[in-house]
Parts: sequence; C-alpha cells; structure tokens
Amino acid sequence: MQRNIEVNGSDKFAKSCKTLLVFFCSLMLMFFLVTEGGQRILNAIISSNNIPLVILFLIFVLGPSSTFFTLKQEQSRDIILLYTNFAVVILVSLMYPLASSEGLYLELSNILGFGLAFRVEMLTFYMLMAASLLWLLVTVFSHSYLIKKEQHRSRFYLWFMITYGGVMGAIMADSLITMFLFFEIMYISCYFLVAHNSSKTAIKAGNRYIYMGVIGGLSMLLAICVLYVYTGTFNLHELSTAIDMSSSGAGNVLFLALVFMLLGFAIKAAVFPLHFWLPDAHSSAPSPASAVLSGMVIKVYIFSLIKFLYIGLGLDLINVLKVSDYLPLIAAVGMIGGSLFALRQTDIKRMLAYSTVAQVGYMVLGLGLATSLGVKASMFHISTHLLMKAALFLSAGAVMYQTGRRDIEGFKGIGYKMPITMGVFTIGALSMIGIPGVNGFMSKWYLSIAAIEAGRSVFVFVILLSSFLNAMYYLPIIISAYLKRKNDEDEHEDMEWDRLPNTMTVPLIILGTGCIILGVFPQILMNIFDQAVNFF
Repeated sequence: MQRNIEVNGSDKFAKSCKTLLVFFCSLMLMFFLVTEGGQRILNAIISSNNIPLVILFLIFVLGPSSTFFTLKQEQSRDIILLYTNFAVVILVSLMYPLASSEGLYLELSNILGFGLAFRVEMLTFYMLMAASLLWLLVTVFSHSYLIKKEQHRSRFYLWFMITYGGVMGAIMADSLITMFLFFEIMYISCYFLVAHNSSKTAIKAGNRYIYMGVIGGLSMLLAICVLYVYTGTFNLHELSTAIDMSSSGAGNVLFLALVFMLLGFAIKAAVFPLHFWLPDAHSSAPSPASAVLSGMVIKVYIFSLIKFLYIGLGLDLINVLKVSDYLPLIAAVGMIGGSLFALRQTDIKRMLAYSTVAQVGYMVLGLGLATSLGVKASMFHISTHLLMKAALFLSAGAVMYQTGRRDIEGFKGIGYKMPITMGVFTIGALSMIGIPGVNGFMSKWYLSIAAIEAGRSVFVFVILLSSFLNAMYYLPIIISAYLKRKNDEDEHEDMEWDRLPNTMTVPLIILGTGCIILGVFPQILMNIFDQAVNFF
C-alpha cells in the first residue's frame, strides 16, 4: 500500500514537472517574441557570432543539469534532453549563412590564460550538423533502450552530454590548445560511457581506454608545445605562415612535432596498429554510446587531423615532410588488418568495433593522398561511416534489447522476428561491403578515383581486398538472419513485425534511409565538399 502511494506520488510529481516545464518554455517564448527586451536578448543570442557559446552552454549546462532529476522523474529528464538536442540542431542551422560566406570567428582571449578560439566555416558547419543530428537520433533511441537494458541512466546521460560538448567544441576549435582541451573533455567523459555498467570487463576496457588516452594526449601536448615555442602561436590559420623553413634546424623541429602529433591522433582515432583499446571500449559501452563513439567521436579526431595538416601546416609543408608517402601505407595496413581481426569475432559488437578500425583506414587513406579529391573522399567516407556504423550499432542494440543476446549466432532467423531492425542492419552491412545503391559504394568509388588520380593505383586493389574481407564477415550474418532458423519448429513460423518502441524504430529507419539516399544521390554531399574543401 505504501509502495503504491509512493509511485502515485512520484507520477503526480513527474506530471507537475512536465507541466511546469511546458509553462516555463511557453512563458520564455512569449517573452522573447513579444517584449522589446526579449527581442534584444534573442537577437544577441542568435547573432551568429554568439551561437557557438550558446551551443556549448546548452550542452554543458542545461543538458547535464537535467540528469539530476531522480529516477522517478525520468520522463522529465528525457524531455529536457530531447529539447536541448533539438535546440542545438536549430542553433547550428542558424550559422549556415555566415558559414557559407566569410565564416564565423570567435576568440575568448582571457579564458584559461591562453585563450580559446572557435571558427565555423562550411566544412565545420557540416560536421556540426552531422554531430547534432546523430546525437538527437541517439537520444531518442536511448529513451526506451536504457530503461530496459541499463541502470544508472542519469549518470549515463550526464557523460553522454559532456561527450557531446567535447565533440562540438573540438569541431569548432581554431587553435591547437582549444582542440586539445576539448579532446581531453571527450576522452575523460567517454571513459565513463565505456565503463558504465561497472562490470570487470567494462572497467578493464575503460582503464585501457584512459591509459591510451593519456599517452595520446601527452604526445599531442608535446607536439603543441614544440610548435608554440617555434612559431609563437596556437592558431591553426596562423601556423603555416609563422613557420620559417629557412631557419637552421626547422625541418627537424617540424618533423619531431609532426611525429608526436600524428602519434597522438593515431592513438585517439584507433589507427592500426594502435587500435587495441577500441574493440573492448566500443563493445563494453551501452549500444547508444557505441553508436556515437564509433559514429562521431572517432570522426572528430580524423576531421581535426585534416584541419591540422591542411590548415595548420598547409600543402607545401605536407609535401616537404612527405606525409603523403607514409600515411596511405599506414591506412592500407589498417584497412586489411582491422577486417582480418573482425573475421575472428563471435560477439557482434566486437566485430563492429574491429570493422571501425578498418574503416578508419579508408579515412586516413583519403586525407593521406594530399589531393583535393582525396580529402573530399575522406570527408564523404566520414559521412558514410557515421550513418552506417550508427545504424549497425543501434540495430545490434535493438536485437540485444529484444532477445538479450549479443553473439552472432543469436542473429539466426532474426530477420523473421525483427524485419525492420534486420533490414536496417542489412543496409548498413551492404554499405560496409560497398554494394552499389548504398553510400559505402560511393565513398569507395571516390577513394579509388582519388588514388588513381594521385598515381597510387595500388590502393584500389587494397580497397577491393578490404571490401572482400568485409563481405566475408557481414554476408554470413545477413544470410543466417533470413535463411536459417534456430530450430525446426520455426520453419513454418510467419514473419512478424518488430516489437520495438517507436522511439527505437524511427531512428533506425532514418539512418537506413540516409544510407540509401547518399548512395543514390552522392552529389548532395560532394557539392558541399566542393565548396568547403578549399585548401588546394
């Protein structure tokens, strides 16, 4: 009896919170739209120069503060998180006019002694929009998934949003020290996502992740210090002009800084063979966290590497330091090595994690070619992998949600039990293989053309071999899902629709549809990259 009274009381309180929240939001909206003072404040907020700060405030303050609702007010917390994520998407879209013209620059010179700098140009705008849309979809998916599958949900959302803030800050960063600061925010908060369920396996994976993150961070910090001592600036857009190659020992200093910087990026982006922390980390995290870790966090490091190389150093220095000689070779080893490790896995999430290692190789290959088309192809593959890997991890999470199994054997016959989920998984898998009609084919096509134009045709063979290996571990799952049953009694069983909440099904369908749209109309993105990739 006492228990029922407590539950009813908590339900009433939750409803009161939601009513109060709606009333407060309506009141604030009226204030901003009707009163003169409100319109001035609104104009100041949405003036493009201030939007980066508003975005970071919403993510770092409003989002995490909602997690302090108790478990009995989960709906109120999730509504605030959803509104916060939606508001970020709107704010990012408001930056488009400036981003597509002269760009947006914001410097906070008095922060932390060395100042912070943010810049939003077209390429940055695209990454911000991709990250904000992915976080919105994963937040929607997480609502029902976490209630059934995970404990300590408020703690999860706290670090989920802090990771989001780190991602957005790192994407906008226009100085090496700003980039480094948000990298550290990302990797510390990601530790708590990896170790969320507090099992021995998760704690071990989290510890390995944090140890490697420290090594990568120290390597980056050393490179940043060397570059600052040599150039006197942290700013990416000032770096190349501040480097004097005619001075004595300049080449050795730059090469040393480049080695340490690339080592840091390689560790954080899980570039083969420094990938060994990733499979445990991404497979131990809850599936929504795995989707953003593999779908976006890894991409932020690759995107930042593109900015460091092509904006910070510039094409002339890249050629002098012969970056294009060894980066594609490292990428090729990762494309094959990651796929070979994926072949041996029996756990679906570990297989997907090793697949990410291979796909990072594709991205590094494109940027390592040091050509305009190569960088565009790398950016296209970043977009491709974002969609298909988020679709795959969330689909795998949906299967775990419904069946409680994460072994690949558990996918037998699942196409009859969960046709929508398995349909999305199939689209993502075919995209990974590179079947025409989905986005993975187009990114591999652009990478192949870029390799041929750069006179490195051998990498086309590497792409084909990696795609063949992808088929070897994805196709058996698809075949067993539709053509095999767990036992003879299932032979005459009719297909039934997924018994998933709409909050899980809709994000899956959107991600799967995105893979098809970009496969059929790749120019949607390539037109953006034609405008945005202006380093050459």
